[in-house]
Amino acid sequence: MFEQLACKPAVEFLRFIKEKRVRKRQCLPSSDLLICLSEIKIEEHKKQCTDDPNIVPVLIDEFQLKGYRRLFHISLVTSSTVWVKCPTTFVLIDIKSKTILDEITDSLLGRLAGLCTVNKKLELIVNKRYEIIRYSKDSKSIRIGREEEQWIPQSVYCSPSNGDLFVAMWIPEKKQGKINKYDNIEKLTKSIQYDKKGRTIYSCPFFITENKNGDVVVSDFEHGVVVTDCEGNYRFSYTGPPLKPRIQPTGICVDALSNILMCDFKTRTVQRIDENGLFLDYLLTNKSPGIHHRPISLGMDFHTNHLWVGSFETMSVYNYINPVTGKYELALLDKLVISLLFT
Repeated sequence: MFEQLACKPAVEFLRFIKEKRVRKRQCLPSSDLLICLSEIKIEEHKKQCTDDPNIVPVLIDEFQLKGYRRLFHISLVTSSTVWVKCPTTFVLIDIKSKTILDEITDSLLGRLAGLCTVNKKLELIVNKRYEIIRYSKDSKSIRIGREEEQWIPQSVYCSPSNGDLFVAMWIPEKKQGKINKYDNIEKLTKSIQYDKKGRTIYSCPFFITENKNGDVVVSDFEHGVVVTDCEGNYRFSYTGPPLKPRIQPTGICVDALSNILMCDFKTRTVQRIDENGLFLDYLLTNKSPGIHHRPISLGMDFHTNHLWVGSFETMSVYNYINPVTGKYELALLDKLVISLLFT
């Protein structure tokens, strides 16, 4: 019901002022009233809905990569290369040549979290064996360290704007979480954990991203999508569309218009909200082209406006925003079928 209403044209009434001197206790003649009403400007805004039958996904390519599935996290390097976190490996994929350029093993199995990110120097930063490690271009690994023994690091995210590093930490036994922020020399500058009333805002922070307006957006499996401003002040939490079940978010990203996109593990959908937490639409469902299983990871390429969606077995790439019109165009461009072939 809500989604149907959201796709209907919105009517915007503009305030108008009609100057007319009337005597005290004199009513406005009906003819003048009709003239005033006729001067109201009405503008129609058409919402771009992803279930528009005119938007037809187009499959361009597909190929198999032997031995990889469960694409837990996507971290874009360039428009043609991407790091993907699988259960036991970090894999660098060249999309154009359809080859694996690099691979880093990880002994911690099956962690559904944002365990890798790329900094402004295009260096890979990973959470490997509960330690944050940066791999420099000369193939040397530099340990950023783990300062607090009781806290276990989860997801990592490097800000493309200023190079700050965000690390999600948690204590599983207490179901407490927080976000540590490090500057570009990897010094701890801020820790985000509570709202103004002293209440914990994170429980299981698994994925992090940064919005265009500077907000820190965190996917928390129990608290929903939690948003704080650039100073760490709590803004809001999104727990699902109106009158719908509570979401269990996994992968998240933002678009060029500061909207927030998230995968919902429970409903197997990709949902979109605005920067203030208002539900906009179901961007993708398990009936959408290119989605054959539960979507779990997201990535946005702002150079090409391509949306990357990873699931348990496939990677799909969509044309998200038309750079000329600025409108949403969810047309499937590429699909990488990654199947597990046991030897």
